[in-house]
Amino acid sequence: MYAAPDWQAAEWTLATRRAAIVHLTNAFARNLFTPDSPLASEDFNDMMAQATGALDLPASTVTLLLTTAFDKAVEFGIDVHLGYPYFAIEQPTTTETTRQKLLGKLAEGYKRNTSRAFEIAYRLYSLPI
Repeated sequence: MYAAPDWQAAEWTLATRRAAIVHLTNAFARNLFTPDSPLASEDFNDMMAQATGALDLPASTVTLLLTTAFDKAVEFGIDVHLGYPYFAIEQPTTTETTRQKLLGKLAEGYKRNTSRAFEIAYRLYSLPI
């Protein structure tokens, strides 16, 4: 398990980027599967800022990576015959924040029978193995 990286690092090494990716993947999964709230949106925005800095990518690319990873996880879930509850993401009531927009995009993808990656990845990660 990787420790949380030093977000103020002047330079990112391969090892610190890897630690950041692991940390952010887990944090994004937890965040996207918590009920919508101002605190969840604030945490999401903080993670987006950390991701863009640590990975040296624009926010639009990080968002695309999140949705693509979610789709891949859904495909994996379908391949291993996980049931409907593993894929459920609630559509937010509004789409004002970046987090709500992403949740809306993931919920829309689910309606089109595409994959739901983050919840599957999160649930698999949480299994007591």
